Amino acid sequence: MHSTFDCKPCKIHRRRLAMSNGMTSTPTRKLRILCFHGYLQNAQEFSGKIGSLRKALKSRAELIFIDAPHHVEAEQSISDPAAVDPRAWWKWQDPDIAGRPSLASSYTGVEASLHLAEQAIFDHKPIDGFLGFSQGAALASLALVQCQNQQLGHKIQFAILAGAFLPKDPEYAHMMTQAAMSIPTLFISGHKDQLIPLQRTEELIATFDPDSIQRYVHDGGHMVPTCSGDFKRCLQDFLDQHGSVQH
Repeated sequence: MHSTFDCKPCKIHRRRLAMSNGMTSTPTRKLRILCFHGYLQNAQEFSGKIGSLRKALKSRAELIFIDAPHHVEAEQSISDPAAVDPRAWWKWQDPDIAGRPSLASSYTGVEASLHLAEQAIFDHKPIDGFLGFSQGAALASLALVQCQNQQLGHKIQFAILAGAFLPKDPEYAHMMTQAAMSIPTLFISGHKDQLIPLQRTEELIATFDPDSIQRYVHDGGHMVPTCSGDFKRCLQDFLDQHGSVQH
């Protein structure tokens, strides 16, 4: 099975091009992208895991990695006993879900993570976009809602979400389904992802304006793919469309 992708200019971008009247500008700084790691990871580990993406974007983007606020106890990190300083964007009260935040339906600690994201946006401003993986992608999508509703006092231009899923907690699922998200977003999924099957990402995509989303589906599992070939072109095209520098 081959990778599939749809990185053609979305309708929102085509409208922006029409309004720009062909005018271009030379950016005076790199894009600044706030990065949300996955469950049981931390900022340093996530940075290491996406080294090829950092290298591919080094001339055009500065990636800012932040740690989730919740430490994961040893007995909770049984799915990855080798994890060093494992962290989470939320915890849960559900029993017997084998350390799988995507299966939980009763979250605790989300507000602390959203507050941390808000503080990071302020501390590292201007932030142009989000990059999130797995549980971090789900948290980033909730932060996008707050940005779109101007609750964070800052406009985010785009998001790149890999292995993302719609929260199962009814409060946060409702937050997404009522948002009618229109911030341009590239969704990255793996055909062989057994932790976050494609259907779970499609549930999240369904909460977005169809004109605002693009997809890239790779042949691998639960990961951000190596940034080369089709994926590199797709990512760069997406940033060409939506990554204008704001001053």
